[in-house]
Amino acid sequence: MPVPIDELWKERVAASSALGKAGETLRSRQIDLKEVTSAAKTGAWMKAVEKLRSKQAALAEEAAIASRPKLAEPRQVPAAPSEP
Repeated sequence: MPVPIDELWKERVAASSALGKAGETLRSRQIDLKEVTSAAKTGAWMKAVEKLRSKQAALAEEAAIASRPKLAEPRQVPAAPSEP
């Protein structure tokens, strides 16, 4: 039994619409995945930068401590030479 052209057209439009929805869903998921990946990379970079800043601050503090004059040790005055 032959199928009327109107019915075939409706099926084609429905299939095209479903394909369009599937394509949009795929694009949406790809965009979401890119955003998640980007956020993860940004988070990892921020963690690495914070770690480096912490190390840099610790080294700067050590350098500042090393360059301070030591107050606990009295300065030694050179002894006057004794005359014979």
